[in-house]
Amino acid sequence: MPTLLHTASTSLPPGVITDTSAWTGHAMAGRDDWLWHLSPDDIEEIDRAIHHFKASGAPMEKISTENFPLTALKPKLAALLHEILAEPNECLRWSRLWRFFK
Repeated sequence: MPTLLHTASTSLPPGVITDTSAWTGHAMAGRDDWLWHLSPDDIEEIDRAIHHFKASGAPMEKISTENFPLTALKPKLAALLHEILAEPNECLRWSRLWRFFK
């Protein structure tokens, strides 16, 4: 999910955002046009890539396309990146993947 991290170089607007740029749970709950859905095959490919990377023994900072292969999913992720950069209102639901980040 796109996130804005508050750092020393990032200044956030003061107060509550009330214009059309505000994302509220109520407004977003009834829509899914802002979500990218991963298919069961996509999830399986990510699962295989995670296991491949873990088996490589490489530290996380050495993750690469060679040790985290996403062949079929690569074009979908490239399209998602393009959408996020063009219109940063896209989101993936990663709930099935969180098990790998514990």
